[in-house]
Amino acid sequence: MQSPYHRINISYCKFFIDQQMETIDFTPGVYEHYKGKKYFALGLSKNTETGEVCVVYRPLYETDWPHLVHRHAEMFFESVNVNGVDMPRFRRIA
Repeated sequence: MQSPYHRINISYCKFFIDQQMETIDFTPGVYEHYKGKKYFALGLSKNTETGEVCVVYRPLYETDWPHLVHRHAEMFFESVNVNGVDMPRFRRIA
């Protein structure tokens, strides 16, 4: 039985978490970091102890670190200021 706080649509994911029904809109795909490297974002995860939601992704380039990594969703979707210009930390490109 699926939790009432977790609903998934194949092409467009909406995760409803906690009793406040906080919404995070997320679409899996290729994202480009503002520094230029590309990553495939697979989905969202939730820490069962803290309730924090993270984006799970993998680099699309060779690395010597783990193949799957995660970053807090708040940080993944935030804007960064580079040389006085606000831009998304990650932007979906495919």
